[in-house]
Amino acid sequence: FEIPDGDADRLKTPRDIFQYIADREDVYE
Repeated sequence: FEIPDGDADRLKTPRDIFQYIADREDVYE
C-alpha cells in the first residue's frame, strides 16, 4: 500500500507508523 504525503508528514516515529498501518488495516484493538 502507499502512504499519502500528507499522512507521511505525521509519521515521525516507528510507533506512529505502526499505529497508522494498524488503523488502515483495521487490526488495532
